[in-house]
This record gives sequence, structure tokens and C-alpha cells, in this order.
Amino acid sequence: MIVLTLIEIEQPIGTFYFGKIKMSELKLIAEINRRNSEKGTQRQLKDKKVDDIAYYCKDPDAIFPTPIILSISSDKLLKEKENGVYEIEISEQNKAEIIDGQHRFEGIKKSNLEDIVLPIVVMFNLNDSEKAYIFSTINNNQAKVDKSLIYDLFGVAKDRSPYKTCHEIARMLNTNEQSPYCGKIKMLEKRQSENETLSQGTFVTHLLRLITSNANKDTVDSKNDEIINDNQNLVFRKYYKNNQDAVIAKILINYFQAAKEVFIQEWIDDSYILTKTTGYSALIRALRILVPYGEQIGDLSKDLFKNIFIKVKNVLKNENVALTSEFFPSGAVGEKALADYITKAIND
Repeated sequence: MIVLTLIEIEQPIGTFYFGKIKMSELKLIAEINRRNSEKGTQRQLKDKKVDDIAYYCKDPDAIFPTPIILSISSDKLLKEKENGVYEIEISEQNKAEIIDGQHRFEGIKKSNLEDIVLPIVVMFNLNDSEKAYIFSTINNNQAKVDKSLIYDLFGVAKDRSPYKTCHEIARMLNTNEQSPYCGKIKMLEKRQSENETLSQGTFVTHLLRLITSNANKDTVDSKNDEIINDNQNLVFRKYYKNNQDAVIAKILINYFQAAKEVFIQEWIDDSYILTKTTGYSALIRALRILVPYGEQIGDLSKDLFKNIFIKVKNVLKNENVALTSEFFPSGAVGEKALADYITKAIND
């Protein structure tokens, strides 16, 4: 028998109860009814999401402040101890159905973090329609936080992570007057200048792909002083692993400065896509080929990249192709098309 102390809360939807429970206890009383053609409210479990949460539990700063919402069929077991404070005894025979939070529940359970205390909200006497309404309302009304803000907040974190590295590189490129991207990156949610053609969220998201295949895992591993694994497919991985963020920044400055000096008008004119999302994404995509090539010949200088971009410019001119959305539409197709022009210049 598990005894819980709950606080009564009144809201427009009705009365519910807030409390806490150890994971070891929640495992004994919780059940999940997943949606099929006729009943159930929970979506099918996503194994990757469960694995990610289980790994996150290794983070020494792991936090789960959002309550898991439980439904109990009857409030007859609820006893008032004092004004607004109640006590309930729950047995394994009287299960509590998880209405929201199944991935957190399964992930924490998989991590074997038995003693963690989780916040819960308990609702009583809900029918299937009410369960579905509560679940859909919670998940439909959640507004995603702008990625630029999230990445910016990683900049104040004391621990090393791929997010922090990419944020600091973005901030340096945006503020350094010698940088080709100076003043061109929208660092937070609001645009400060008409010159800002690229969001911090876009800048960091694409750069991360050259450093890590799982930024959250690398962040947790760094906190736990675990070895960062090698990955030959990630061209900046070894520099990040060896704390050489300055090397990554230098390569990027050489690369972007070369593009700016060759495509002079295209870099400053908003009618072109080079400094917008499509162009930036293509430039980053091409680095997967260009960086290993430069390392092989021992040259990652601005001059190397400049010679490559001169060849690209000549090819585009001969084919009557301009760096505009007409030839390079937004999305993966346009990004790949421009990246292919850049990487093929090596062979030329």
C-alpha cells in the first residue's frame, strides 16, 4: 500500500490534486492505456525518446519539474487531513492511469533511477472523453521555445557542450568586426537590424551536425567526465573533442571570408540566397567534403577556399545560374544543389 499526500487545486476544468511520489512507488501503481482503434488516450511509445530520457537521467543536473498526470477511477479512497490537504492510499489493485508523461515515466524507469521524486497531478473519476481532452489540450497548446533563445541560454552554462561551443562561435562571428558574418546573425527572437539574414537557431543547428550526432549525450558525458567518442564522419568532431573550438572558428572564418570576397555582391545583396538559410546550409553541407580535403593536403587557409569559390563562380557563370531562389529553392533540394557545385570544384 502506497500513501500519498495531495494538495487540492481548483481550476476551471474542475478539482484536481498535486503531490509527489518516488519512482520506485510509481512503478508499482502506474498503468498506460495506449491508443488503438477504439479506446485509450496515449500515443504509441517512441523508443528513441525513451532512450534519450534514460540517458539524460545520467546528467548530474537532471531535472523533471513537469508533473506526470494520473487518473484514478474513484475518489472514495481520498481522505481530508486538514483544509485543502488530502491523503490517499493506493494499492497495486487500484492502478493509476498515466494521462500525460508516459515517455518520462518509461525513460526514468529504464534508467533505474529508483529514488528520484517526481511531481504528479491526480485526477479522479475521468471518463475516456475527459482523458482524451486533457491529453490533447496539454500537448496541443504547448508553444515551442525559439531555438535561438535555447542556444543562447547554453552560452551561460558553465559546462562544456556542443551547444555552448556552437553558440560561442555564432556570437563571436556576429560581433567580431573582422568576421564576414558580423551583424548578420539574429541572436535572439527579435530582429535587431535589417542586416540580420540568418537566425542563431539556424546557424547553430547546422553547425552542430559537423560536431555531434547526439548533442545531449555529449553534454551529459562531459559533465560526467566521460570520454567523447571519435566519429570520422563529423569533420569538426576531433577539434571539439580536443577543446580546439578556436580552430573550428578559424576554419569557418577562412571559409566564409573566402565566399564573401569571391561573391561580393551576393554576400551583401538580400536578393541572393548566399547568406540566408539556404546558402548557409549549403556552405556547411559542403564542409563535410572540403575539410577532409584540406586536411589531406595540409591547407585550410582562406586562399584554398577562395580558389574553390572562384571555380564555383566560373561554373555558375558558364551555366547562367545565379545564387537566387529561382535556381536554389529553400529546403534540402536547393541546399544540396549548391553544395554539389562547391564540392565538385575540388575535382575541377
